[in-house]
Amino acid sequence: MSKLSQTIKNYLEENNIGLEDIKDELKTIDTDLVGELLKDKENTYVIKKSGSVEKFAKEKIERSIKNAAGDNKYDLNSSDLAIIVGDVIKALDSDPRKVYKTSEIKNYIKDALIKEGYSQVYKSFISYIKED
Repeated sequence: MSKLSQTIKNYLEENNIGLEDIKDELKTIDTDLVGELLKDKENTYVIKKSGSVEKFAKEKIERSIKNAAGDNKYDLNSSDLAIIVGDVIKALDSDPRKVYKTSEIKNYIKDALIKEGYSQVYKSFISYIKED
């Protein structure tokens, strides 16, 4: 067991906190902790599946949507793409957090695709992200 894990275990035991008590906290502890540790409070960051942290880049959202649409031979013009990405950015801006998991960003993309009526692209996007 790592030193950090042991410290957390001791804290939980000393304060009589069980796993059921912290179940919901465990879902967001990584984003909360990274957010607190970041010196840069202005920019948005993403925790990748690998655990690495990188600055949010809307170009990556654009690319993943384009790739998913292209896989299904669905052509999105730059205006369509701007609307979808704009919805994702609005969703991120409406949340005071500055750190998100990749899976959360993907959910915002799926929501934007459905909201804007791009059901075919949504289906392709779901297949595309399962391959990730």
